[in-house]
Amino acid sequence: MYSERHEGGEHGVTGMISKQAWQRIVSTVVSFSRILTRHHQVLGNLVRRDITIRYKGSLLGVVWAFLNPLGTMVVFLIIFSYVGKFQTSEPYALFLLTAIIPWGFFSNSVMKSVTIMIDHATVIKKVYFPREILPLAAVLAEMLHLMLGMLLLTGLVALFYPHSLFHLWTLPLLVLVQFFFTLGVCFFLCVTQVFMKDTVQLVTIVMTFWYFLTPIFYPLSIIPVSYHQVYLLNPVASMATLYRFAFLGREEYICYAWCISLIAAVVVFLSGYAYFKKHENSFVKLL
Repeated sequence: MYSERHEGGEHGVTGMISKQAWQRIVSTVVSFSRILTRHHQVLGNLVRRDITIRYKGSLLGVVWAFLNPLGTMVVFLIIFSYVGKFQTSEPYALFLLTAIIPWGFFSNSVMKSVTIMIDHATVIKKVYFPREILPLAAVLAEMLHLMLGMLLLTGLVALFYPHSLFHLWTLPLLVLVQFFFTLGVCFFLCVTQVFMKDTVQLVTIVMTFWYFLTPIFYPLSIIPVSYHQVYLLNPVASMATLYRFAFLGREEYICYAWCISLIAAVVVFLSGYAYFKKHENSFVKLL
C-alpha cells in the first residue's frame, strides 16, 4: 500500500508540476500576444524611430545593411581563404555570409538592448506603457536588417549555388526561432544592466568569446568529431549550422541542431520574459 501511495503521490506531483508549467507557458504567451495587439502602433513608431535615428544624415542609408556584412565577409575572405586556408565544399564567401548575417542580428540586438532601459529612463518615468516594448522594438529593428541580409544572401546563392535553394523552406521557422531566442536574452540583460552597471562591459567580453566559439568563419570540421555535439550545445552555433543547411544544403547534425535551437528559444524566451516581468517594478524605481 505504501508503495502504491508513494507512486501515486509521485505521479500526482509530477502531473501538478507539468500542469503548472504549461499554465505558465500559456499565460506568458497570452500576455505577450496581448501586448503586441494592443500596443502595435507604439511598437511600430519605436521601430521606425530606431531606424530613422540610425540612418539620419547617412548618405547611403539602409544600404549599410548590405555593406556591413559584405565588408566583414571581404576581410575574412582575404584572411582565411589565403592565410588560414579553410577548405569548404561551397564558395567560402557564401559560407561566411550564411553565419555573419545572423550573428550580426543577434549581436547588434543584444548590445543595443543592454542599455535600452537606462537610455529611455526619462520616458519610462513620465509615461506608462508596457516596458517590454522597448527591447522588442530594438530586436524588430534589427530584424529588418536581418531580412535585408537574407534577401542579399538568397540572391547570391541563386546566382552561384542554385541547386541548394531547395532547403530555403526552413528559413522562416529558423528566423522565428532566432528572434525569440534573441529577445529572451535581451529581456534578461536590459533588466540586469539596471541593477548591475557593469553588465554592458561583461556582455561585450562575453559576446567576443561567443563569437569565436561559433562556427562563423571556420567550418565545424576543424573541431574534433567527438566534440561536435557538445560544441553544438551553443544555440548560436546550432543556428549557424541550420542557416548553412537552409542556404547551402549542409546536412551536419540537422535534427540535433533543430532540437537544441528550439529548446533554447523556448526556454530562454519564457524565462527571460518571466524575469523581466518579475523585476519590472523594481528596476523602474532604480532608473
